[in-house]
Amino acid sequence: MRSNSADQKKQVSAQLLAYLLAGVLIIVVVGLNLFDGGMTVIPYEQFQRLVEHGLVKRIAVADDHLEIRLERAVRVEGLRERPMTEFVQVELAGSPTVEDVEAWREGGVDIGDSGPSSQLGRSIFQGLVSVGLLAGGVWYLIAQARADRRRPGPRQRLRDAEAEYLAGRMTREEYQEEVAHISAEL
Repeated sequence: MRSNSADQKKQVSAQLLAYLLAGVLIIVVVGLNLFDGGMTVIPYEQFQRLVEHGLVKRIAVADDHLEIRLERAVRVEGLRERPMTEFVQVELAGSPTVEDVEAWREGGVDIGDSGPSSQLGRSIFQGLVSVGLLAGGVWYLIAQARADRRRPGPRQRLRDAEAEYLAGRMTREEYQEEVAHISAEL
């Protein structure tokens, strides 16, 4: 009769995989929540109302749009899927005028150039997580292939047990017990 230590190692391996997958899932959820949900596009008129109410904290000026950070999360009119946001974007037909920028500065708004988008950070994080998951999957497949080489699968063990029984090295009771044990794995 064969020892159960190999079966216990296989169970530990399955437990390890479950813990690793749970850990990766937690890291993905936490990592995605560290980044903001991206920019919500609003019309220029709504942006003007936000400026009038003193809700705009910082404006990053780009060639064709403004990236705006608000003082606090506000409800964006007309958007049900993202009712609260701290980051908005306004598409522009052209660059803002010098008068507009000066009026924003006088209103206490910090003005700057458009830096790298938070979407870039989110995309990099998602790419790294995807590569990590792919590498983890490949590692697991290789580990399982190595384990299968060291210890044959259940069908091969059934054939080996049958050969041992037919050769007379195993009694009928031992053979039936071994078959029952191996069949549970199938």
